Amino acid sequence: MLNSTRWVNACVVDDVLYYHDREVVNTLSAYDPIQKPWRVVEGVEELLARTICSDWSYTVRYGGNLALLFRRRSMIRCAGISLERRQGTEIWGKVEWCDHVLSGNFEVRKSLAVVV
Repeated sequence: MLNSTRWVNACVVDDVLYYHDREVVNTLSAYDPIQKPWRVVEGVEELLARTICSDWSYTVRYGGNLALLFRRRSMIRCAGISLERRQGTEIWGKVEWCDHVLSGNFEVRKSLAVVV
């Protein structure tokens, strides 16, 4: 299942695969290969409500955190999300910031994490 092209917009942070499923249930999901089952990242529901009508979305590693890029109404927005494990299995996200980063009819072709 993880070989599917569906995961092209996913990323790995601290050995956990994160994926924004905006087409089916609009959740931010996490897959830990040690704990196996997919889990919903809690605490980001308000942000996800803003992505409902987005044309596309990408999850990107942002330092030790996660960034979610999405486009709505010709504006590319980006949200920085810090991640925290609770009770061993739960993963919680906290939206540290969310802002408009670019206007126009753009599309992200490939997103890369850069460390300087």
